[in-house]
Amino acid sequence: MLARFKAMLKPGGRLSLADLESEDGTFHDDNSDVAHFGFDTTWFAGQLDRLGLENVKIRTIHSVTKPRGDILRSYPVFHASARLPFSHEG
Repeated sequence: MLARFKAMLKPGGRLSLADLESEDGTFHDDNSDVAHFGFDTTWFAGQLDRLGLENVKIRTIHSVTKPRGDILRSYPVFHASARLPFSHEG
């Protein structure tokens, strides 16, 4: 998916994505159609770097709080940004 996004960028173009940070599967009430349980931000940054994107930045921007049983759980949301170098060929 990230490689497909990269392919859509013009040289100097920026990629900006947000998603849940890794969670234990309790975010959704029903996990039967859930494709993933958030992303490990270190892994995500590494994938952007591996694709040759630069200025990779990841930070937590929000937290979704949901009741889970008798407690409130917080689920962090991250924002990732990166740029395709101007010197990118093809």
